[in-house]
Amino acid sequence: MKYLAKGYIISIICMFITYICTFILAAIFGNILLAGIITIAFGVIISILYAKLKEWYPKRIKKLSHKKFKELKEKSNINLFEELYVKAYNDTAIEILENVFNYNSIDDVKNIDFDSSYDKKYITFCFEYKKHKVYYHIYEHKIEYYIDSPEKYDNLDINKEYEKISMINISINDFNSLEIFLNSLVDIYHKNIESIDKFEYEVDAFTIDKKTMDEILDYKDYNKSTNIFLNVLCLVMVLPMGFALTFCLIKEFNSIIEQDGLTQTIIGIIALAFLDIFFVFSYIYSVYCLVKVKIIDTDIKKQNIEYITGKPIKVKFIKTSVGYRRSVHKFCSGIMLYFDSPKKVKLLFAHYFDIPSKEKQNKIKELIINKNYELTYYKRSKLIVKGMERDRKKLKG
Repeated sequence: MKYLAKGYIISIICMFITYICTFILAAIFGNILLAGIITIAFGVIISILYAKLKEWYPKRIKKLSHKKFKELKEKSNINLFEELYVKAYNDTAIEILENVFNYNSIDDVKNIDFDSSYDKKYITFCFEYKKHKVYYHIYEHKIEYYIDSPEKYDNLDINKEYEKISMINISINDFNSLEIFLNSLVDIYHKNIESIDKFEYEVDAFTIDKKTMDEILDYKDYNKSTNIFLNVLCLVMVLPMGFALTFCLIKEFNSIIEQDGLTQTIIGIIALAFLDIFFVFSYIYSVYCLVKVKIIDTDIKKQNIEYITGKPIKVKFIKTSVGYRRSVHKFCSGIMLYFDSPKKVKLLFAHYFDIPSKEKQNKIKELIINKNYELTYYKRSKLIVKGMERDRKKLKG
């Protein structure tokens, strides 16, 4: 859903930029057709250049990295940092670190890897323990290291502190060999492993199915991006324009009455007043939706969950549309379940799918209403996080 929203927002922004450029060029050249052709041509050229640059830059970095590797390999009297670049590039440093781990009885470590690149001032090595990845950035005169937890913990509040970057002041060139240098960090390796063990033991994270979490985040990001766009649009363009028109109408009230008559003038004022009210309502609604997004975000980070057991009394499809006129795309962003026992609550199952036919909608409603659920949901945002995994598979069918 978020990609649909972002694509639509980008297309609107591009359309506005195209109109503005066309009008500016039309004012300069005095020919709107020529201005339109120049704007389109400029847009095409920029798009081609961006695509070419995006393709060229990684190849350029790869070529320069290999060139630096060859130069350092042939260089005499290289320092230890340069030696690490060479051995990281050709992966011979992996065996050295493996030997350090084995010698110091650091077990259950997997996927050791090194990386060196021309565009970076540091050399990276990493390893994995209990699906947590530990990264080290080796500079000439310092080391930065951090732990990257599994994806299921990414949205938790405590994860920010856990993944915080640490730094030690140490110069790699003060050591006589890579073995000695990597061995000097053994205490930190043990500290990393202890931190991972402690995190796994203490974290009280409710395990949510990956597909369910992806759909909840997709639902949140869709609402966030569309309402930020609506909010900015109201503030920057719509509200000022609406109030400016109303102000001009009131200011020129007498002259407009003389020209158009009292009845038409009053109708114009009423129409503009309703337009201003609509703009203000749109802005307030966007703020309200952004507050709801913030509540979802807080629920995810704090893991505020509650449970309910029972049958829903009502089912409603949440229908949404993106686009305008012929380019509009209609879809369902979720299903709302209404309960009145053991407590009165309405819960949303966030799930993106095409709007089904009336017949299929009735079948889905019948399937859900006749089922006794044991659901887990976020306390404030009322989003279902567990208990409808099988229903998702049936919906796909």
